Amino acid sequence: MFVAILLATSVCRADVTEAATAPDVVKLPTFNVRTEKDEGYIAADTISGGRLSTNVMKTPSDLTVLTREFLDDIGVGNLNEAGLWLTNSNVTPATERDFGASIGFRGLPSGNSTRNYFYYPTTADEYIVDRLEGSRGPNAIIYGDALSGGQYNILIKRASFTKDFTKATLRIDSEGSSRVTVDSNYILGKKLAVRFNGLAQQRRTWIDDFKDDRYAGDITGSYRPWKGAEIRGEAEFGYSKVSVINANFTDSASLWDGLTTVSGPLTASPAASTGLARFTTDQLVISPSFGGVINMLNFARTSGTGLRVNDATLAAFPKMPALPRDSFSAQPPDAMLRTHYRTFALFAEQTFDSGLTVEIGVQDHSVNRKGVNQGWGNVFVDVNSVLPDGRPNPNFKKLYSESTIVNSGETPNYVTNIRIAAAYPLEFKGGRQTFSAVAQRRINVFEPEYFRYSRVNGSVADVRNAANVVNFRQYWDAPNTALLYPASTDSSGNRYDWVMSRDTREYSTLDSIQLNTIGEYFQEKLTVIGGYRRDKFDFDSRNIATFTAAGYPATVAHNIKHARIDTKSIGATYFPIPSVGVYVARSEGFAPNTLNFPDINGVFSIPLTTNIGRSAGLRFRLLEGKVVGSVGYYDSVEADRPAQNSASSVNQIWVDLGLPAKQVGGGAFTTFLDTFDYKAHGLELDLTANLSRDAKLKFNIAFPTTEQNNGLPRAQAYYDANIAQWRAGAADVTNPNNARIAQNIAAFETILSGTANGRGVNGTYKYRANIFGTYRIPSGALKGLRVGGGANFFGRQLISNQVGRPYDYIFQKSYLVTTATMGYGLKMFRRPVDLQLNVTNLFDYSEPVYNGTATFSGVAYLNGYSYVEPRRVMLTVGTTF
Repeated sequence: MFVAILLATSVCRADVTEAATAPDVVKLPTFNVRTEKDEGYIAADTISGGRLSTNVMKTPSDLTVLTREFLDDIGVGNLNEAGLWLTNSNVTPATERDFGASIGFRGLPSGNSTRNYFYYPTTADEYIVDRLEGSRGPNAIIYGDALSGGQYNILIKRASFTKDFTKATLRIDSEGSSRVTVDSNYILGKKLAVRFNGLAQQRRTWIDDFKDDRYAGDITGSYRPWKGAEIRGEAEFGYSKVSVINANFTDSASLWDGLTTVSGPLTASPAASTGLARFTTDQLVISPSFGGVINMLNFARTSGTGLRVNDATLAAFPKMPALPRDSFSAQPPDAMLRTHYRTFALFAEQTFDSGLTVEIGVQDHSVNRKGVNQGWGNVFVDVNSVLPDGRPNPNFKKLYSESTIVNSGETPNYVTNIRIAAAYPLEFKGGRQTFSAVAQRRINVFEPEYFRYSRVNGSVADVRNAANVVNFRQYWDAPNTALLYPASTDSSGNRYDWVMSRDTREYSTLDSIQLNTIGEYFQEKLTVIGGYRRDKFDFDSRNIATFTAAGYPATVAHNIKHARIDTKSIGATYFPIPSVGVYVARSEGFAPNTLNFPDINGVFSIPLTTNIGRSAGLRFRLLEGKVVGSVGYYDSVEADRPAQNSASSVNQIWVDLGLPAKQVGGGAFTTFLDTFDYKAHGLELDLTANLSRDAKLKFNIAFPTTEQNNGLPRAQAYYDANIAQWRAGAADVTNPNNARIAQNIAAFETILSGTANGRGVNGTYKYRANIFGTYRIPSGALKGLRVGGGANFFGRQLISNQVGRPYDYIFQKSYLVTTATMGYGLKMFRRPVDLQLNVTNLFDYSEPVYNGTATFSGVAYLNGYSYVEPRRVMLTVGTTF
């Protein structure tokens, strides 16, 4: 269809016959960036606020580009690792649950990721990436819906008309990983070029039994049928199988007195001082060491603080079990997420002799994630000396983790992007004014369904009830043992099956029109960019509304949202002298709320998020363009950012007060939404240098400041309306759960304590900096040897505050992670071979990096954490044909 449309436009041209005889005269695409002009670490062009390809230095936006050469030199393993090198970035540690939004900026959470400037709900593998761009601040004109921190975009490798080549690489590392990539480009005459990229990876890390296996292939093509025309296509297919890992363990053992054990069914609950809790309803447990399902009714298990096991909590609670090693994982090997994905793209562009350029582009992406989507992230002590059937317990006093199983069945996500654009330049003395119009549509369909493994014929009718859900236990002396599933009907006559717990279908459309202009004046010394965009967002989410008495889906409900938003952008760069210029920009953005949770009152009422960003500073290109960069100040404001919060403490209070109907959404939700308003400002310096063919350097540093306002207004009003009743329940000595009520009040107050106006936003660094450089020895005995290195600097990071004192901040301490590289090119069997050695985390920084706190008995303790991946040595061998 798109080729037909392109052919139809040719009737407007008077020189089709002439073009057919001169196909090598081609106007490069106006709406797309060509990375061939990137040199070393310096990027040439980007997409500007006019939605047109524009020189990076003339684009008045805050942008950092990591070129392909830079990605190769740092030995990037995935885009999360690469994102650490972007200016003012904050990268969320990667998990197997990849939705393409793990890189944020300026201390604020990340927005959508994009692929060739189209929304992309997953993370592309670096084997097809030609460039990674980190755009800071809101900019709806370029990206559409996004949050105020910014987002990142990847540009995909394209077929080239420059030359034929085939490059093959093999990478192995000290953790036992292997990775093979192939990149082949073929020129099939003057009009057609194709390129194939392939990947086979088996990645291992320091975490016990972790696997990340990926296989993918991508083919692109460019066809230039006549003068000014180009048709580009792409098709990628991929598969990954990644371990589901829970590296943080919740303490459920430290309150045990260490003495009291259970040798048979209990007739009464143990005293609170023992730290044991008796099962008063069925508790179905299966473990490979049991040989089947056992019912722990009237037996007991330990209790704990509910805090994460880490260095800080171990020091405070000596009875808390310690992890055997930092790399410990209790996950069974079949807890894996399997992902199939595919992407198709087609672009047709025509530039006429008049200067008019027309483009039609489509990108269609689908991804389907399946597997056991659960983490074994707690720790108990088995205090039962006998099993319920009277056998001696072979695991008496052993540590274990236990979890029910959520299995994601078919969870497809389909995203289709369609764009039609036109641009027309008006030339005049001393300058040019280009006008562009863009119409876009995005269709996003997300259909997750989850199942839980349960008994389906128990005495409690509801198959979703805790008395029927099977708990899978992993003992720590054999943690990575394959899951044992019970027979469909066991010896006691119990029947088991997968029971649906979620069935969602989200369908959204985002329609937009844009009018943009770029003016270049005074022999291109002054560039002015402006744009206006109108969006229409429609969202329909269907979810299970009610269940039958037996626990099966009965009815569904729709959550329908609509939003209309206008956004504007304007900016300018001015170079009074070639080497130094100034820039100023103001841009707006928006983000529709697609989260399927109500507010704390059970109402789906969270509005659209809007944001405004401003920046100004200096641009420089020194030493005849060998050193380029910018230094500037930014500030941004964002209104009505949705924030997810746990409803478990509130729901438990109502249950303990005997009022379960007052739970959030009647008990149907464990999460509620509310909003924050955010402000951010700071200074940023970005510098890139190609000092010579042999010396390259990249450096950036930022000093971000953030604050929040109007935090969780609905939750605060809810607390004010109900706290008197809650405190009365906590003071009621006749209520056996009064202590738990008091603890959950404190937990909810901890959530609210972080909402004070003017408080910094969690996740904000005091500073962030990166530096990396390489040098190739140009002569002498070591001629051709490449050496380099760099570091990521992380300043103190705000992660929480003391209980009840919102401005008494708790920080993760500052640290740095270093890297080094060495490479050398030679010939083997008459073939050029390149050897490269990369060492990440060179000095092996091994302390936990904390990301938050949790409260126990009114005291905040360092809680969630991750580790920087230990020192890893990678050897890459590449050859070109």
